Amino acid sequence: MKEQRKQETQVVPGHGGRMGLTMPMRLLISAQMLLFILSLEDEETARWLADQAGLSAHQAGFVELALSLVLLVLWGLCMIGWVRIAHRNSEDRK
Repeated sequence: MKEQRKQETQVVPGHGGRMGLTMPMRLLISAQMLLFILSLEDEETARWLADQAGLSAHQAGFVELALSLVLLVLWGLCMIGWVRIAHRNSEDRK
């Protein structure tokens, strides 16, 4: 009987509760990866948008600033989402 229990026991490295990802966690990870990639390309994206809209170089600078601010706000919303998930998980443990 003991041999059978040893075979059924599965070894999980680390703390098993921290390894499980819920759907909101996966969405936040994906969103932050996308925002990070977009923030790396914000100058090129702003230049492309300015070219498509026929804006001057001065106006393209404002497009880049606006795009950067939007990405920063979205990143902040993702961070608020992480805090809410952590708070909810800590309340569930009580």
